[in-house]
Amino acid sequence: MKTVYKLVKEISSLHPIPPVANQILSLANDPDSAISDLVELISFDPAITANLLKVCNSAYLGMAMPVTSIQQAVALLGMKRIIELVLMNCLSPNLLKIQKGYQLEKGELWKNSVATALVSKSIAQTREIDDVFFIYTAALLKDIGKVVIDSLVGKSCQKIRRLVMKKGYTFDEAEKKIIGIDHAALGGIIADLWKFDSRLTFIIKNHHMTQEGARLDQDTSIVYLADIVSMMVGSGIGVDGLAYKFYEEIFTEMSVTEFELQNLLVEYHTHYKKADTLLTIQ
Repeated sequence: MKTVYKLVKEISSLHPIPPVANQILSLANDPDSAISDLVELISFDPAITANLLKVCNSAYLGMAMPVTSIQQAVALLGMKRIIELVLMNCLSPNLLKIQKGYQLEKGELWKNSVATALVSKSIAQTREIDDVFFIYTAALLKDIGKVVIDSLVGKSCQKIRRLVMKKGYTFDEAEKKIIGIDHAALGGIIADLWKFDSRLTFIIKNHHMTQEGARLDQDTSIVYLADIVSMMVGSGIGVDGLAYKFYEEIFTEMSVTEFELQNLLVEYHTHYKKADTLLTIQ
């Protein structure tokens, strides 16, 4: 328990999440919100405004004309796309660092998180789910616990891998056995301390479906599916690789066809490669 207590204390070293992130999430899920509300909210934060305009004028979006204001950005890209980009900007800084314990180079965890979030959004939209931005945000932050637990995973890597290779443990089960907590559970604690919505915290905490009840939750299942897609592609995954349980019944319950799966694999790869163009301005 001393190790877990120490990890929780280290959460304070993470890049703080600006209060506007929660406000934007609330706005995104308010059917009565207007574009003017979003523009006003973003405009109150000079740093977010500046970064959003940089992204809008980057090769990532390839806009035909320069974007010089938030109003213009919203007019050209639409409210939903702007919310997605702002959330990415607010929530991504912690994911850009090297994760030596997980054998991830600088930016790899971030690119994986962005691509997985966009795939999650596609799965949710295909199924006409309303809370797309909660799912997108949960997928973006699903591995935030890795940022804090990384050094201990590095020190215990041989013990963890021995349990995975010799004893048949999943990687998260081995983390919990050796360290006392796994990265998903720690991610849930981080989300809770950041005062995120309880549903968002639940998805982050259970994105590997460790709780049986999570397998009955559609939003969590979507993030799980997107995570499996990322593992199948193999880009942006580290030492933990495919060392997680595969729940085929979730694919069945979510009616994922072979055609859809192939499209999601291509989509993930495309998003991951495009994210390279954003690294220079993050």
